[in-house]
Amino acid sequence: SQTLDPRADSEALIEAALKYQTLPPRRILDLGTGTGCLLLSLLHEWPQTIGVGVDISPAAVGVATENAR
Repeated sequence: SQTLDPRADSEALIEAALKYQTLPPRRILDLGTGTGCLLLSLLHEWPQTIGVGVDISPAAVGVATENAR
């Protein structure tokens, strides 16, 4: 696999972000995006937010791009 599989920690992180971020942010930068699951989950919850995910691995960027589609 070109990326790590999302774990329960990922879900807990998203839940915390949604709980403690009182207003949706205007932008999100996801460094080391991997599958893109964190960024894509937040963008789904905050449709007015713009997000950019980057990764050093071209294969990971490919996986994240497919997940975004």
